[in-house]
This record gives sequence, C-alpha cells and structure tokens, in this order.
Amino acid sequence: MEGCGEVNQLNQKSIRTMKAKIFLFLLIGLLTTASFAQNDKAEIKKTAEAFFNLIQQKKYDKMLDYFYPKIFEEFPKEELLKNMKEIQTDSAFTFSIENSRIENISEIVEVKGIKYALLTYSYKMSLVFTTQKNATKEEKELFNQIIMQGISQQEHGIDNVKYDEKSGKIIIVDTDQKFAINDPQYKGWKFLDITPDKESLKKYIPEEVIKELY
Repeated sequence: MEGCGEVNQLNQKSIRTMKAKIFLFLLIGLLTTASFAQNDKAEIKKTAEAFFNLIQQKKYDKMLDYFYPKIFEEFPKEELLKNMKEIQTDSAFTFSIENSRIENISEIVEVKGIKYALLTYSYKMSLVFTTQKNATKEEKELFNQIIMQGISQQEHGIDNVKYDEKSGKIIIVDTDQKFAINDPQYKGWKFLDITPDKESLKKYIPEEVIKELY
C-alpha cells in the first residue's frame, strides 16, 4: 500500500509539473504575441507621423511612397501626383493640412501573411478662396456660407466646419480613418484611404478584415 501511495504522489507531482510547464508555455506565447503587437503599433505610429508631416509640407511625391502600392494598378502613381500638383497650383484657392494627430490604432489582424490595422486620426484643414480677394465683406461672407454648407453636407458635418472672419479662412476640424497594411511584398507599413464604397475596398482588404476592424 505504501508503494502505491508513493506512485500516486509521483504521478500527482508529474501532473502538477506538466500543468506548470503548459501554463508557462502559454504565458510566454501570450507575452510574445502582445510584444509583437505593441511593436507593430509603435511602427504604425512612427510611419503615420512621417506620412502626416509630408502631407503638411505638401511633399506629394514622397507622400505617395506611403500609399498601398496596389492602388497604383488602378490609379497610376504619375496621374495621382499630377492631380495633386494641379490642386496645389490652382489659383482659385489655397489650402493647408496641419495638426494631424493619431487618435487610435486598432488591434492587428493578420490574413494570409498580411497584417492590417485601422488607423483613426484627427486633423485641421484651412481653405482660402483667392477669387474672393477683392470682394466686399458681405460678398465674402455669403460665398463662404455657400461653400461651408456644401462642404458640411458633403462629408464633414456642420459642426466641424467654421468660417474664421478675421483670417478669411474656412476651417475644417475632423477625424478620419485609413487602413494600415503590412504586406511582405512591400517595405514597411502602407496606408489606404477608406471609401464609402465597400465593394471597391474589398479589392484591397479582405472582407473578414473589414468586418472585424471597420
């Protein structure tokens, strides 16, 4: 009987040891996964800040390097750059984007070796319509009210669009989102604008990722 008791004690000890090893293995796995996720988020933040700086400086050629390259199959890079430069040199208005700030980075989702995250950020955009330079105060106010109404209804919401009478600027303060994508085909994290057309978005983002993150 004593021999049986010793065997039972040894078996129980082995079971406890095995359970401890399994728990330690799972804990290490969880910590490693969390560490990789934090590293990914830190890299997204660093990349997004560099991207936003280029937008503020209007360095469009370098800014396009941060776009998810697959969109260039549908929208050639040269055409996008040309359009951006035409907007910049448009004599009818001037604009600037500043104070871009990261508000949130979602959890990382990986599908078929490609990592995805949803980036939420805030920004401030200023618009000045130079065509109104010689207009009267009343004409400027009416013009800007019409423009503000169109902008508000179209995308940003009436509470996010204001007219600064002193500077003559239309100020837009809003939040937006982009997908951050780490595709092994390309170097580092890239960004993709989110369009209202989800079918178009599915060309670049798997449906399960859209459902989980967006």
